Amino acid sequence: MKYLLTVCGCLMAFLLIGQNPTKKTLGHAELVSWNRIQKSDISNNGNWITYQLTPEEGNAILKIYDAKLGETTTFERGENAKISEDNQFIVFHLTADWDSLRMLKRKKVKKEDMPKDTLVIYNLTTRQLEKIPSVKSFKMPEKWSGWVVYHKEIEKPVKDTATATVDTTQVNLPDTSATNTKKKREKTKKESKKTGTKLVIRNLTSGEENVVEFVKDYIVSKEGKRILIHSTGKDSLWTEGVYLFDCQSAVLSNIYNQKGEYHNLTFDEKGLQAAFHVNLDTTKAIVPPLGLAYWKTGMEQARIMVDTSNNVLPDDWIISENGKPKFSENGKQLYFGIAPTPILQDTAALEEDIVQVEVWAYQDAVLHTRQNNQLKDDQKRTYEVVWQIGTEKMVQLANLNVPDIRLADEGNAEYVLGYDEIPYARVSSWEGINRKDLFLINNQSGEQKMIAKGIEGSTVFSPKGAFIYWYNEIDTAWFAFDIKGQKLRQITDNQSVAYYNEIHDTPSHPWPYGIAGWTENDRYILINDRFDIWKIDPTGQEKAVNLTNGRANQLRYRYIRLDEEERNIDLSKPLFLHIFDEKTKGSGYAILTKNGAVETLVLAEDFRYQSNPKKARDADKLLFTKENFQTFPDLYLSDLPITNPRKISNAN
Repeated sequence: MKYLLTVCGCLMAFLLIGQNPTKKTLGHAELVSWNRIQKSDISNNGNWITYQLTPEEGNAILKIYDAKLGETTTFERGENAKISEDNQFIVFHLTADWDSLRMLKRKKVKKEDMPKDTLVIYNLTTRQLEKIPSVKSFKMPEKWSGWVVYHKEIEKPVKDTATATVDTTQVNLPDTSATNTKKKREKTKKESKKTGTKLVIRNLTSGEENVVEFVKDYIVSKEGKRILIHSTGKDSLWTEGVYLFDCQSAVLSNIYNQKGEYHNLTFDEKGLQAAFHVNLDTTKAIVPPLGLAYWKTGMEQARIMVDTSNNVLPDDWIISENGKPKFSENGKQLYFGIAPTPILQDTAALEEDIVQVEVWAYQDAVLHTRQNNQLKDDQKRTYEVVWQIGTEKMVQLANLNVPDIRLADEGNAEYVLGYDEIPYARVSSWEGINRKDLFLINNQSGEQKMIAKGIEGSTVFSPKGAFIYWYNEIDTAWFAFDIKGQKLRQITDNQSVAYYNEIHDTPSHPWPYGIAGWTENDRYILINDRFDIWKIDPTGQEKAVNLTNGRANQLRYRYIRLDEEERNIDLSKPLFLHIFDEKTKGSGYAILTKNGAVETLVLAEDFRYQSNPKKARDADKLLFTKENFQTFPDLYLSDLPITNPRKISNAN
């Protein structure tokens, strides 16, 4: 059979080559040099586009397109470009040559001796470049500008017999030397994976840099101009701990000062609060006794909020390092993970005395093969707890009976959703369906109430947390649970139109076409059928309304979310849609106006337009691809609505 397929493939290849002898024969060299367009991005003002050409083998190429001048700047070996929020700078990595790295790997060169990446800062106004060698990572602020933070590689120490002192010329250090101002001769500390390396906080406008030494971890606040840093310290005057750098005042403050291990640094949305895991144990216990530290603006030092020494945690439970702390969007709740104390293997037992036997039984809820496959995930499982910051009340939300939860309204809501798949584990092994019981859990009290039993489907909160909704494949219908009214409703019935896959042809339940989203304040849910988008009232008071009416012409309309942070769909504004023509297989874009009319912007019979284009945040500029069997999906830039699209890439 394999021989027959091979012969058929060869004959087809010869026939194709014979039909068009002018076309180049594709071989291995062409295959590995074929470029993919990756990591495309558009600046907030729409004037700059970055994208990366990545071959199967060889160096990546970074392209920066100037939309005003129509010019492209090329950087060989450029990768991972980030555009500053104010559209003034592009920062990226310049990697080592691909062929050189392969040669060094063949020579068994140690990883620490391999060439390191270079950081490039490109000023878009002056077109000047600055290159900084040996940088392993960098971060750009998401919602503020003017700064970049980069983490250096390990520097090999230079022999110096001079007295070791703290360099205070580059950063405003906290005053920890009040009781001891005398310089001490100490052994010079070396950078390593364990001790950390230099972190440089650079003002992009002035070029001024603040250096923090021996840094192991750092995060940049999303909105507030702050950076949280873990440094292992330099000497008796600059000790290990967690430090906060305020970019507005250019001051570095110590907010927790003690020798230990620090993990999972976390800011709230505005950078006004912080949390992190702390391990101050010096005995090197196998199960570290973690504490959860909390800090907010105005506090000189963070405090340990929860650890194994207080009575907040259940007996024989610990804070889990696998449950990273996270603040609610409004900053009023802090969520973190706990877990039962793991059972440790007896290290005193001889290897030959340890029994390596698996006992299988037909009553097992989960097959042993699956248990082995999921072992690492099960060992890292955490159970969510919420700390109400205002009242300092701790509430356990998940437990062994209801192990998984989902937050609502980005953690702001009064309730969370809990679900339990354990009772259906055995059934799922032959049904192939994951059923679950649903629980509504009060964020303030931890009270659990079962709201649905044996549900099949992915259950999700509406954006504001007013409803829990899901599609049930067995019933081929959408359901919504009204949290305020405490009522479960089936909100689609497939009478006027089918909301399940009409052309489903496999021996399984048909899947849905998905949803476009929810409108303001969770008033309506927009659900897709095969062709159209329907506005459906989850309370059941109003009839479903067809917004697009594409079925008659076999045109499929799908909503495109151009704003990445959009949570609700505003029907008072035009909606951007993707079109697919089932007759011609062509596609394009349309606008659903606020008056309810669908206006086609572009619809090409012989091209496929990208279903997830990118829009500039502050300008009506759209970045997208279009392709067919003869045309590579290069990038195009257009105004909105689609006018005069320009091809800006030529990848192959």
